Amino acid sequence: MEEEKALKPKFKFKLRGAFMGAGFKSVDEIAEATGFKANTLHTVFNGWRHPGPEVQAALARTLGISLRELQEML
Repeated sequence: MEEEKALKPKFKFKLRGAFMGAGFKSVDEIAEATGFKANTLHTVFNGWRHPGPEVQAALARTLGISLRELQEML
């Protein structure tokens, strides 16, 4: 359980960093681009929830990367 807590920041920073690097300035912008609610994405970016298949597909598509590349960030 302690290991899982230690990994959450990496998950948060890798995924959010990829979006910020792609030019997105806020989770609201990412939500608009993916079609998912900002609330849903906040829980994912903060490490509280692992994204389901639909969210993963939308995130990968929005970043212009493969699903496999996205999953390596998770």
